[in-house]
Amino acid sequence: MSEPVTLEDIYQLFRASAEEFERRLRESDLRRAEMERKWVGGIKYKMNVGWVEA
Repeated sequence: MSEPVTLEDIYQLFRASAEEFERRLRESDLRRAEMERKWVGGIKYKMNVGWVEA
């Protein structure tokens, strides 16, 4: 026979989901920052050689 679901079970599931969301959000922020760093670096390089995209 299966055990009934308790509020504690639901809370633990919610907490695990929230932790996973936070982890993915941090990873996304790191990827975005890296892309911005590379993009800005590329624009600076283009400006240094006299070729600027509008």
